[in-house]
Amino acid sequence: MGAPVFGASGELAGVIDVSSARDDMSEAYARFIALTVQDAAHRIEADLFRDTFSGARIVSAASDEAAGGGAMMLLAVNRDDLVIGATRAARKRLGLDPDQFGRLPAADVLGSAGETGLQAAQRAEMTRALMRSGGNVSAAARDLGISRATFYRKAASLGLDV
Repeated sequence: MGAPVFGASGELAGVIDVSSARDDMSEAYARFIALTVQDAAHRIEADLFRDTFSGARIVSAASDEAAGGGAMMLLAVNRDDLVIGATRAARKRLGLDPDQFGRLPAADVLGSAGETGLQAAQRAEMTRALMRSGGNVSAAARDLGISRATFYRKAASLGLDV
């Protein structure tokens, strides 16, 4: 029983191999070991990816369980919300080309709720300001360099609850 381990760039980094010459091993036990080996390989891949992109936000796009695998679909996103890396499973499932990395907005990969890029950016920035200020609208508005009335008006137009 074996499973490949892929590195952060999608290259083959190694293989986990569990071999046995026992003739009393049941088929069910062999399947259990094979699944365990596969799970270990996927976890190692995820750890390698997180280590490689330790300075980036790591977004779990989804699990590849529905496709019959268990590989983690992870994306590395920089502070400008651009995808700078993806696990092999994410590249395959989402059709990502490494040449796109650093130029591909995360929202283009993950989708958005019908907002324009500017609306999504404004919503995100206002939400971050609110979280930094502990929910204090006056402090959040000050942090953004706008008046409290403008903050409330903008929040209402974006559907933010304040």
